Amino acid sequence: MPGPVEEALLTLDAGCALIPAAGLGGMTADIARERGVDACAWVPPHGGGAGGDSAGH
Repeated sequence: MPGPVEEALLTLDAGCALIPAAGLGGMTADIARERGVDACAWVPPHGGGAGGDSAGH
């Protein structure tokens, strides 16, 4: 079973519209980076900063 990022990439590969939410723990930035939409230099690195869970996500 695909995960959320894989599902998003498959949706885009199929030519369908995708409207990602911004509160997905960095997945939206990962998708934008993967597709070359945004280099996401403004996104804090994983594992630190505000928010996230106790594992640093």
